Amino acid sequence: QEGVELRLASRDDGLRFLAGLAQPALEWTEGSGDMQLLVRGSVVNPIANGFLRLRGGELQFIGQRVHAVEATVLFDFEQLLLQEFSAKVGEKGALSAQGSLGLLRPGRSAEGQPSSLALVLKAVPFALPRIKAVADGELRIGGSLPALDISGALAISRGSVNVQPARLASESRPTVTAAS
Repeated sequence: QEGVELRLASRDDGLRFLAGLAQPALEWTEGSGDMQLLVRGSVVNPIANGFLRLRGGELQFIGQRVHAVEATVLFDFEQLLLQEFSAKVGEKGALSAQGSLGLLRPGRSAEGQPSSLALVLKAVPFALPRIKAVADGELRIGGSLPALDISGALAISRGSVNVQPARLASESRPTVTAAS
């Protein structure tokens, strides 16, 4: 039913607290951030108004150093508008993005087209437990926050895959012993 009203306001250290909720995947280490957000309406159909601004951000995200983070996000009723986003990843990588996305339901642009975010990756290093590589490409993110629709082209290169041959061999065929 109607009657939900949540007001959030934060300067600098408040974002460090909010980022702490995403640990261990995300750890905010430096930078400034301002947020003003009003969510009202109902739990099923909320409306959000406000903004989030990050300047000079530095963080660790999934074991990777992300720095020089600059972002301006507007919450405009039922959609998120990413006016600007740029960041450096590792030594040579770069991310940039802009566009809009529906908060709970897919949004539409002023021209009636489905809204989407464009994310550009340039020489972005990443590392998973057995894979280390660099990603380049452009992704389109549409839909809404709870139901993302991701498309685009992503090239993975200059990497390595670490497999354990002994483990693979033992799983694919039974152990063979040599006769003496």
